[in-house]
Amino acid sequence: MHQTHPAFTEVVDTCESIQQFFSGADTGAAACAKLLAHFSSDFSMISPGGQQLDYPALAGFFRQAAGSKPGLRIDVTDIVLLHENELAVVLVYKEAQAFSDGSANLRFATALFDKTMDGRLLWRHLHETMQ
Repeated sequence: MHQTHPAFTEVVDTCESIQQFFSGADTGAAACAKLLAHFSSDFSMISPGGQQLDYPALAGFFRQAAGSKPGLRIDVTDIVLLHENELAVVLVYKEAQAFSDGSANLRFATALFDKTMDGRLLWRHLHETMQ
């Protein structure tokens, strides 16, 4: 696997934006819109707790969580490309989250990205599991 695959960059960049948004570094409406632009309007997610979210639920969650986790640190590692074709990319990765109170968690994620006509990658589905 080539370590500079655009999907790898998309995961890292999106997690960095989420970290900034949740930590309070940038919580304005423009930051939220920029963050949501990474996701397909057909987005779906299964959270570590088994909750299912669609795009409107994700947008509401982001708006509600803005600035709610000061000091949040997100590190993405072990990204592996599972599948790619002309329409989509599937990969897995680990996401370590550390909080200002000293707590932390590790998530294992499988992500599906749609490839757009203009060459962008949009998050289409995300399934996270806690260690």
